[in-house]
Amino acid sequence: MEQCWLVLTFAGDRTYAGNLGYDDDPRRSYSYDSDVQNHTRVSTGDTIVVRDRDHLIGLAQVQQVTSKQQTKGRRRCPTCGTAKLSARGEKEPKFRCKNGHEFSEPRTEEAAVTAFKAHFGPFVDASNAIPLDALRRACPRYAPQASIQRLNPDAIRWGLDAVSPEAARLLPAPVSSDLTQIPDSFRSLLIV
Repeated sequence: MEQCWLVLTFAGDRTYAGNLGYDDDPRRSYSYDSDVQNHTRVSTGDTIVVRDRDHLIGLAQVQQVTSKQQTKGRRRCPTCGTAKLSARGEKEPKFRCKNGHEFSEPRTEEAAVTAFKAHFGPFVDASNAIPLDALRRACPRYAPQASIQRLNPDAIRWGLDAVSPEAARLLPAPVSSDLTQIPDSFRSLLIV
């Protein structure tokens, strides 16, 4: 059964500094590893809804998922060992951990992971077609830190139909015709 996933890409804009990032190309592929929640659930035929920190970028269907073993650099606080770090723009020292420790350079360690890459079919740009808060509400168990989250396609289908019908066609078939699933922000777009 095809599923729909909301994925978060940073594409160079990273304030979280606990890892060194991924080689995302948001219009062609999505990279993640075995440390990411739902890493084994993304499959060929699934729809990927790509967003960045501030808005929806677009949609694509997964054509292939590849995997390989590799090592991953993890950054940690040299005082307490947490990986929850923030890189600061102007303020020195450059790093601060969630426990309030400040430091110039994090401790780096290598860890073995399985690296995955979801390769996309044609990408459909849908920049800002759905507000970020509506995307969050469309995830049954939204977690702010999760990079891959299940998304209920019926909760965004109506907004995409009105703004980007080509993107809406990439969504899995509707599971319900119940109009109560339509977010209030999209009700005004419907012609009933």
